[in-house]
Amino acid sequence: MKYLLCIIYCLLLAGCAAPRHSKILVQMIKAQEEYFGSEIIRGFDKENNAVTQVVHYDNTGEIKNELVKYPRQVALVKIPFDKSQTLVHDNQLLPLDSFLT
Repeated sequence: MKYLLCIIYCLLLAGCAAPRHSKILVQMIKAQEEYFGSEIIRGFDKENNAVTQVVHYDNTGEIKNELVKYPRQVALVKIPFDKSQTLVHDNQLLPLDSFLT
């Protein structure tokens, strides 16, 4: 009985955990960005107990400044491939093959 109560207590604590906050940097057409935030991210947040903010940047030269502005908060960056290698080299981004299998 104590074992069962312990499991129920742990499940309740896990279900009541604070949501994880993060940001996604994007450069999209306004309608795409609105759809992405309201449809894709909203569903992701609900399913994963998260709070994700979609942050727009205007030009790819600003990405490094945006990463510095939000230290350890950016979970994903929609970026042109040619810019990604520079940011990986500067240790601002992790390469996809370092964590995807």
